[in-house]
Amino acid sequence: MPGGAQGKGCMKIMGLLLAGLFIALSAGGCGKTVVDTLYSDADVTVFDGRKELCAPGGGRQGFMFSGYLVLRRAEGNYRAYVRFDLDGIDPSTISSARLMLWKSRDREDTLRVYAVADDSWDEYETAWGNAPQMGDLVASGYCRKEWNTFEVTDYVRSQTDNAVTFGMRVENGTEPGLGFNTREGGAPPRLLVAHTGPPAGDTPPNPGFPSTSSLEHGVYINDRGRLIPYDDISTAVNNIQPGQEIVLGPGIYYQTFDLFPDGTAEKPLKIRGDGDPRPIIDGSLNSTAWQAGDYGRGDRGLIRITGDYWTIEHLEVRNAHPWAESPQQNTACIFIHDAKKVTIRDCGVYFGGNGIFATSSTEDLTLEYNEVAYNSFPGSAYKHGHYVSGPGITTVRFCHIHHNGGANFKSRSEHCVFAYNYVHSPGNYHIDLSAGHWEDQDAVLIGNVVVTDNEHRTNPQFIVFGENRHGGSLLLYNNTFINLYPQGYAFVHMWFPDENAKVLGTTLEAYNNAFLCDSSRGGMRFYRTEKPVPVLGSNNWITQGVSDIPSTLRGTIQGSDPQLMDLEKGDFRPKPSSPLVDRGSLQAPQFPEYEYIHPRGKRARTVSGARLDIGAYESGSN
Repeated sequence: MPGGAQGKGCMKIMGLLLAGLFIALSAGGCGKTVVDTLYSDADVTVFDGRKELCAPGGGRQGFMFSGYLVLRRAEGNYRAYVRFDLDGIDPSTISSARLMLWKSRDREDTLRVYAVADDSWDEYETAWGNAPQMGDLVASGYCRKEWNTFEVTDYVRSQTDNAVTFGMRVENGTEPGLGFNTREGGAPPRLLVAHTGPPAGDTPPNPGFPSTSSLEHGVYINDRGRLIPYDDISTAVNNIQPGQEIVLGPGIYYQTFDLFPDGTAEKPLKIRGDGDPRPIIDGSLNSTAWQAGDYGRGDRGLIRITGDYWTIEHLEVRNAHPWAESPQQNTACIFIHDAKKVTIRDCGVYFGGNGIFATSSTEDLTLEYNEVAYNSFPGSAYKHGHYVSGPGITTVRFCHIHHNGGANFKSRSEHCVFAYNYVHSPGNYHIDLSAGHWEDQDAVLIGNVVVTDNEHRTNPQFIVFGENRHGGSLLLYNNTFINLYPQGYAFVHMWFPDENAKVLGTTLEAYNNAFLCDSSRGGMRFYRTEKPVPVLGSNNWITQGVSDIPSTLRGTIQGSDPQLMDLEKGDFRPKPSSPLVDRGSLQAPQFPEYEYIHPRGKRARTVSGARLDIGAYESGSN
């Protein structure tokens, strides 16, 4: 939960008034009744009774949904769950417990709240096939817009493991159902508990937490080594000069801001977090202020970058997922518009509509050493881990990209260099390079590990390139592609669905790549296209049984096992006996300089044998 469990002991004086329901005041004395506000630790929507669609589409992404789209006899469709940590409150001392849920939409219906015995469920999985069973009915009530309250005292008093989970369904069996805010708009689910123990509730915003930083929680401008404090981030942005940096001390910042000043090549600008863990920019509890940015279609983000020559470094940016909007509104944790020479480095980007979104006016973007995960929702066609678009070169390197519900990575950039990344667990598909508006629009993938290890993703595509591009090539060098659930699709889809699409000079080139699939789970094609596209390359290892391998790929090696060190534990190096060892082509146009090191790192790639090995790693590398 944001801020964790804060304010323990007998010191807190709390007054709380919510929707005119009740007022509770504690003088903080031990043995006296106190009222604590607990915020949800986890929340999730299970979309459907079918296992392949049991997926968390809500949770800390901003919205939880409960209802029936198709009436079923058992659990039904669209169940929602919310979990709270009781923070050590002794259930026997509880005199009152009320579950509070905020609705931002007008739809009304009756909500039924159920007991859930299992408090150990995981909201972070892309596919959630083992949702806990709902038990007895705990509460029921008609839900309207804004706050809704449910009396749950007896159920909370019965808990024995310091946690409580509620399951929710609507009563109506014919209408879609109800949506609740979770981490959106300053109104996450709350459990109001009156008890006679020491105060134990959350006290957002959290001013800080243990950190390796020597700074106090706060905002500073670094002016030639002198740290000047400011009241908030926006004020610091208004005062920064080219060549300076904004420094954030440890803790959580429930703020939103626009990095609008321009730096220069000689005097760039920077905002960075100091110390570990990274300081956090959080969209949970700052009401709807962060949604105010609008560049024509409701586009917005927690961090908005509209100035040139900015670096965002060593921050965690999370919880930017307003669901009460149309798909055309491009929300993101980090939103970049009409800017050039922007670098995002060593950041964690989680639980956004999109993780990182860059508009078509964004020029020359560098994304490196980041983790981008748990953004969007499974099956999304509109929101992704990354959506990048613009002239110049987008460079993505040394990143860990996973569990994003749309595409893990979607690029419409003029040129894209995607190098030495670890990409896995898509909710939809991995890499979309299928559109753009520039001539000679190339995408280069080199030294990546890309793994489809999610059985329940909603789109089986792996890499897509083409559509309305006006030339340019997809270039694959020394990647390791692993598809554990092939579902009969292709590793590479050169996609030209429109009969009027112009292929022009488009080519596919593949050198020294390993294409591995589990053929026992279904067929897999190497290549699919609607229009003829020249295919060039050599020395690729492809699992035996994969079909549609162009004859123009010279020196293809096929087998049943590439003999990687430990696929289950993520060690993708070839064993000394592997058929990948010393089999790389010496005629490849480009050779890898590095290998990805988990998490979010690199090491120099050294060829120890007679020739380069096939795939993203050398045998024997450390």
